[in-house]
Amino acid sequence: MKKKEFGVLIGVQILMFSAIYVFNDFHPYIEELHFRRMETIQGRMLIYFLFSLLLFQVMFLILFNSQTYNLLSNHTIFPF
Repeated sequence: MKKKEFGVLIGVQILMFSAIYVFNDFHPYIEELHFRRMETIQGRMLIYFLFSLLLFQVMFLILFNSQTYNLLSNHTIFPF
């Protein structure tokens, strides 16, 4: 392993462990801030919007997968 590669590896390891430390140390404060923001009108609107977007994506995936399965099983796209 070259010196430069070793330096990048050590730098990435330090960054990863420092991110784990910061996450564990500041998690209660970030969680409190998140809950305070979500209790406002704008926070509720954001929750409802993101939940509806999630439902739309799930419905799209279910419908798309069922249509793709039907097309493949009828051999209309791949005639072999």
